[in-house]
Amino acid sequence: MNQNELKAILRYDPLKGRFYWIENRGTKIKAGYEAGSFDAHGYGQIRICGKIYKEHRLVWLYVHGKWPLKQIDHINHDRRDNRIDNLRLADNIENHRNRPKQRNNTTGIVGVSVNKGKYRAYINVDGKQINIGRFTSLSDAEAARKIAEQQYGFHKNHGKGNGLSKGPKKFAVNGSEIETVV
Repeated sequence: MNQNELKAILRYDPLKGRFYWIENRGTKIKAGYEAGSFDAHGYGQIRICGKIYKEHRLVWLYVHGKWPLKQIDHINHDRRDNRIDNLRLADNIENHRNRPKQRNNTTGIVGVSVNKGKYRAYINVDGKQINIGRFTSLSDAEAARKIAEQQYGFHKNHGKGNGLSKGPKKFAVNGSEIETVV
């Protein structure tokens, strides 16, 4: 698929970061309906001619005219936010330096855990865990971790958010907009 083929079947709204069908696609999907669904990991996906495409990659093709050669990083960690301003090309290392906080995080701070009554700060760089130190206060451990993030070139959004939006998803049915909580 190329940009012209994509633009012939889908319209992209850059303010919403969503695609809409240009023509009817069978009896259930009408022109103007939002295209696609979300996979088990929360990424938008659209089936075109029997093939499933990730929505963020289609956005890149639609806007830039070529398929991305690297990974696409959602800057704000929201996998459902496919506004072009929220997408950037990134290699694997860059993408991992802009990850959301893990769900199993117990301190609320990425790279800080409780160990023997103290707060242990660490950072993973190039597949190796680097020990930053042990601290008596959570705020000192967090400050040390932030310094390490800057030193190793982590994105300013690293550790923020949880990777999925919790808000309602809006779409049209029979010309009327409705919400569904996802």
